[in-house]
Amino acid sequence: MSHAAIKVQVSDIQDVAPTIREFTFTPLEGEFFPFSPGSHIVVEMPSSDRTIRNAYSLLSDPRDASSYRIAVRLQPESRGGSIFMHQEVQKGDELIISPPSNLFAPDWRAKKHLFLAGGVGITPFMSYLPEMLRRKADFELHYLYRSTQTGAYCRPITRDARIPSFSLRLRRFAPRADIAGIMDACPQGTHIYICGPESLIDSVLQQAEQSGLAQVAYSLRSLRCTQTRNPLRC
Repeated sequence: MSHAAIKVQVSDIQDVAPTIREFTFTPLEGEFFPFSPGSHIVVEMPSSDRTIRNAYSLLSDPRDASSYRIAVRLQPESRGGSIFMHQEVQKGDELIISPPSNLFAPDWRAKKHLFLAGGVGITPFMSYLPEMLRRKADFELHYLYRSTQTGAYCRPITRDARIPSFSLRLRRFAPRADIAGIMDACPQGTHIYICGPESLIDSVLQQAEQSGLAQVAYSLRSLRCTQTRNPLRC
């Protein structure tokens, strides 16, 4: 265990979708660190033959240090981390996590923030929303999902009375989402944040390159929810 490691207890487990399970961690000693929107933690999983370390985005309100929440999608083709979390971890268990770190922080200089979330890629944006509301920032969230398997957080988002309805676009994937139309509707100075599957991120980046948006008026940041392109499991 590293010097910075934090011992936690699994204080709650909820199935938020057929293949997505939410875990709540509370500290065994002291208090958690506050964190910035978009942060992640690394969870250590002591499997039978090795220790697996996976990074997961934090779902919590960044200013609430009483607990940390993550969501893990079951992926049978993974290296074993999601299987361990779904099959081995029980309420009351103790685990080791890292302090929060951030590779996906919002840029508060933006005139507008456009969030494109694909499926379980909604998770880092869950920590964005409370801070966006506190700062009265101009934002727009497009939550794209294929079914109840990946649309886990539609209900809590739509039921949050603080979030203006015009800021939300929750929809099932069409064969191809109208990425061009979404991006073209944004004013100059918009910062675009994408988290989700390869197909969504590649589509956004390709559209930005074709239109020249990334060079002139926009800032794009992406977080891939895959093992091959980025270590973060959104």
